[in-house]
This record gives sequence, C-alpha cells and structure tokens, in this order.
Amino acid sequence: MFTSGTTAEPKGVAITHRNLAANLPAIEDRFAPYRKYVRPFAPIRIVNLLPLSHLFGQALATFVPPLVPAGVVFLSSASPEEISRQMRKRRATILVAVPKVLDVLRSFIIHRCPEAKGAELAAESAWPPQWQRYRAVHRLFGWKFVCVVSGGAPLPPDLEQFWRGLGYVVVQGYGLTETAPIISFSHPFHVLHGTVGRPLVGLEVRLAEDGEILVRGDTVSPGCFRAPEETSAAYREGWLHTGDIGEFAPGGHLVIKGRKKEMIVTPEDLKVFRTTWRRRRGRFPA
Repeated sequence: MFTSGTTAEPKGVAITHRNLAANLPAIEDRFAPYRKYVRPFAPIRIVNLLPLSHLFGQALATFVPPLVPAGVVFLSSASPEEISRQMRKRRATILVAVPKVLDVLRSFIIHRCPEAKGAELAAESAWPPQWQRYRAVHRLFGWKFVCVVSGGAPLPPDLEQFWRGLGYVVVQGYGLTETAPIISFSHPFHVLHGTVGRPLVGLEVRLAEDGEILVRGDTVSPGCFRAPEETSAAYREGWLHTGDIGEFAPGGHLVIKGRKKEMIVTPEDLKVFRTTWRRRRGRFPA
C-alpha cells in the first residue's frame, strides 16, 4: 500500500495477509456482545466517503462491514446536498468520513437549519431532548442515521461536540497503514469523548519518553517496500514508532495530541503543536 505523501515522501508499506487477519478478530470480539442492540436498526447501511486507495477506507468499506453485519453505500466527490439525499434515500445508519468532510457538512447543516448553530453547547444534554430540538437536521439526513465514524486525521474537539450536540453518536478511529490499519477506536456504546478508545486486544501500545506512540503486534507491517532507511528509522527495537504524540486517559483510552514533527517547544517548556499555534497566533513562528 502506497501512502499519499501528503506529509512526507510517498512510500510503499508491505502489508501481509497475517497483518490483516490479526486485525479483524479483535474488532469482531469487541462488536460481538452488542450485536443484539443494533438489531432494531437492521438492515444496517454505511455511507462510506473514504477513498478505497487508503487502507483505512478499505477496512471500513470491505473488512469491517461483514462483522457487523452491514451493507455499504459508496459515494465519490458528492456534494453535501447529495450526501444528505443519499442518506435519506438509502436509509443509512452510519456515516464514515474524514474530519474535513464532517466540517463541510457542519456548514451545510447550519445553512439549512440555522437552529443548529451552537449545537456543540448542547453536547452534554440528555439524548432525547437533543433529538427533539434538532429534528429538522435528523429529517435532513434521514431518521435511521444515528452514528458518525471519523478517521484519517484528528477530529477537532469542537467538531466532535457539534455532532454530539445534534444527538448523534461520534466514533473516532486511529490507525496507520503500517498497522493494517486500526490501532484503536472509541466504542459506540462506551464513548469517552476526546479519545480514540482503547487499543485492540493483541496490540501492545506504549508511550516513549517524549510521548510518541509506539506499537507492536501481529498487525504491524514488516517494513517499507525497498526502503531500508525508512524501515530502520520507523522500526526500532521491535516497536513501530508512529510519529504521533499521545497520552492515556483514565481506563486506558488513547488521546492523540498531534504529530511529533509538528511539535514546538516554547521557551517556557510548553509543548505546542503547529495547528494549535496557528489557531492562537494566526501564523507559525519563523
């Protein structure tokens, strides 16, 4: 699988059948006790907006749905209007997208349903009042739509709060191409907001002294294709160095802080990530 090269030079990651086979049982075991709770929503349909050229898109479109079980609707380069129309038409239950698409849909929702502006402030309320208050939004996307799954990039807290405030369950996933691909995901029935859930069974995840997330287990790729230098840099002492900075919340839930190479240490020894700096100062430091 070749990465897109958006944050570095493109590289090929060798993925074995063993890597993929090790990833799926852990996901199935986590879903199994809760299948009875999703039966009232059957048939489950997933609208998938992730590209199949990425392993995360493949996992959410082809590997995971049979474990639910669920059908999948594929949309490519669809406008917000078309996404909402297809979700109503297909009676979709779950929307899978990257944070950027969820942000675009937020603007679309506020435009079509002005009462949704400030929905993030209602995120801590009980679920039924939210559903009643924003029933116009639920009518817009269809009454069977209950869950948003975000992956591929960190989900900003305000965006998570907005979708929760509308009355939807928000699930975050974290993984890399090198981990085939899922490392952890927040459980739909036990969501700890602001986290990407607990690591899957069979994966060892720990933090280096600087907070970098390290992973090892059967899902971890053997290395980069014809790139010994990249392989030796990322795989050290049996651990995959993800390049992501994180921390563990109570209960072993993983929190993603940002990319290691985008971390800035201020003179006060505060660790600030470039996205945070841009939001606070309007620009990066020279």
